Amino acid sequence: MAFTSKARYGGMKRYTDDGEISTVVESLIRELETEKFAEPDEEHCQIAIGYGDWAVTVMVSGLMVLDDMRERPNERLPSELFKRAASREEAAQLLTLMARGEVEAVRKVGWVPREQMPPWERDLFRQS
Repeated sequence: MAFTSKARYGGMKRYTDDGEISTVVESLIRELETEKFAEPDEEHCQIAIGYGDWAVTVMVSGLMVLDDMRERPNERLPSELFKRAASREEAAQLLTLMARGEVEAVRKVGWVPREQMPPWERDLFRQS
């Protein structure tokens, strides 16, 4: 199955070759680390990789979101779970796993509902 990527400034692309995963992930992470404007761009501040009904979004702050995009009208489980990336490498690893379709491995890494997130301290990908 193919994976999709969403770039920081909105471009979306579908990939069918797993050989492109490391290049795509590195490119997306670099977008988070690079500001195009003198003032930090708060509107365009995230990238994502999706596989099937699942997606991992990573924000400039380092906040990551795991989305289950299936429609579940009768379930009360949250469709989004959250995690703060401890490092660039952790974010890249989770994006890579998602692109490979290793959804269960991604789901096992300590995601929590938004209200259980620790307080934000600093942006992981912004140089300041």
